[in-house]
Order: sequence, then structure tokens, then C-alpha cells
Amino acid sequence: MIEEYSSERALDFYADNYDIVGQWVLKHGEPTIVVGDTKSRRCRFCGLSAPQVTFKKQAHAIPEMLGNRTLLSAHECDDCNDAFGRGIENQFGYWSKPSRLFARTKGKSGIPTIKQGPDGGWRIEPRDTGIEMMHGAENAVMDVDEAAKTLTFRINRDSYVPIAVLKALVKMGLSLIPDANVADFRTAFAWIKDADHRNEISMAQSVLWTFVPGPTAGNTISLLVLRRKNDFLKLPFMMFNLRYGNDSFQILLPSPEKDWAIAGSSIGLPPFPVSVDDNPALHGQPIRRRVDLSGSAVVTGEEVTIQATYDEPKKLDPEVESVIDH
Repeated sequence: MIEEYSSERALDFYADNYDIVGQWVLKHGEPTIVVGDTKSRRCRFCGLSAPQVTFKKQAHAIPEMLGNRTLLSAHECDDCNDAFGRGIENQFGYWSKPSRLFARTKGKSGIPTIKQGPDGGWRIEPRDTGIEMMHGAENAVMDVDEAAKTLTFRINRDSYVPIAVLKALVKMGLSLIPDANVADFRTAFAWIKDADHRNEISMAQSVLWTFVPGPTAGNTISLLVLRRKNDFLKLPFMMFNLRYGNDSFQILLPSPEKDWAIAGSSIGLPPFPVSVDDNPALHGQPIRRRVDLSGSAVVTGEEVTIQATYDEPKKLDPEVESVIDH
């Protein structure tokens, strides 16, 4: 159960207990931002520097699949960048594909397309003016409510490993923490690089997900990194908030080095406010759930439910209100 907080009360809580140590709003066409020292480069994930490793590739602090063409990292070497791209970020891509499609999130390879069923029995893909679905009568995967003008889709995610998805989210946050705090996350850096996903780390493994109804702000990505004001507070040391499309994620960054005093404790944190909290009448109430990404086994055939409104029966407006049940 998630405790209800007014947005004002939640903001007061974070203002009283946390400092903002990183904040970015990324939009297409804006100048490139590089996080970290580009002259004296050391990879914060493996600890190596040149000439032991190279830094020739552009390392995106937030995966390019989320539409990030702006925020780069100076402290991720080519070897780690390749390993993350083939591993945990790939897993995050499988898991997040449905939401990225319906939010029309344009990544490196464009907006994703989903096709499922025998012999490609149905297909959902982006168009210039919306999202188009093609299927035969025997392959229907949606219910139509003509009175409410809603479409309810039932889509299976691509196979994924939950803990790898969690590592990808944590990795994004660790890419953005201040240099002064790198030593506080040595255990976490080793954990996200560990290919054996059965090895655990002391942390709250659930992620607080908020669905923000209404039109999305194009490919805008909002990022926030918070650090508790002092170590006397019985609260998690640092947290990371990621917002793209209709999705907002609140992720605790695991630091056994700094959070030993609250290890094993149940800490209640208010959900970080989103834009519709203060005006739910416009597009509806935000939906919040805790997402358990603690499993190390491959999840296959997981069904997600997506509800969208439409104006035309043949095409979905790109600015749909949709709900994705994680």
C-alpha cells in the first residue's frame, strides 16, 4: 500500500530532508551536456583510467532508447559502455518497450514496433499522425468500448530478467551522482556490473512507478538526484527520479556504506509529486504502484494491459491518455 500525500506535503518532506544534487530537463535540439571531467577521465564503474581503458565512444548517461541525445557521461569507459548496452540496458529495453511505443518515445532506432502472434499475427507501429494496429479477426488483442472511446490492449512483454532491469535503473542514477559520492557506492557499482544476477545487494528492491495520464511532453526527459541532508536522518542516503513519456520512476540508490543503520527497515517515503497531482480533473488521477524487480529468473510472456482513448476508430491520436499496468 502506498501512503497518500498531498503534493505540498511531499515537497515539504523532501525540502526538509534532502538536497537536490542533480537536476536536468532534456529536450531534443538543445546543446549537449557532459557530466564529469572530460580532461582527467576515470570510469566510475570499473575504476580504470586511460591508457588501461579508452573513452572514444559517446556514453549516454541515460539510454538513448529513451530519447536522450543530450546528456553524455565522461566517466564511462568504452568497455563498460559496451557491456551495459549488451546487458542490463538491453533488458530494460525489452521491459519498457510497450510504454515507449504508446508514448511514441523516439530512441536511437526510432519509436519501437511490437508484433506478436503466430506468423506475425498482429502488429502495432508508429505513424506520423498516430499509432496504427494491424490484425486479423482471429488475432485481436484489444477490446473496444465505442461508448467511452477506449481501446484496451493486452500485450506480452519481450522476455526479460527483472533484476537486470533494476540494475539498469540504478545505473542511470549512479551515472549522475556527484563525484564526491562515488566512494559511497562501491558495492553498488560492483553489483550492477556483476553478470550473475543471483547475487544480491542490501536495498529496497521495489521501484515506485507513477503513471502520469494525459498527453506526453514529446521526448522530454526529467531527471532528479536527491541526497539526504545529514546522516542522522533514518532515511535512504540517495534517490533518483526518472520521468519520460507517461512514466515516472522513483528509485532508491543502494549504498550499504551509508545506509547500514536502516538495513532491513521498512522506510515510508512519500511519492514524488507529478504534474497532474494538483489538477487530476484535467486528465485523471495518477496511478502509483510498487514494481518488484527483484527476480533473477527470466520472465517470459508477462502480459501488460494498456488502455488508450481515441478520436478515430482506425488510428490512435499520438497524444493519447493511456494506462500501462506494470
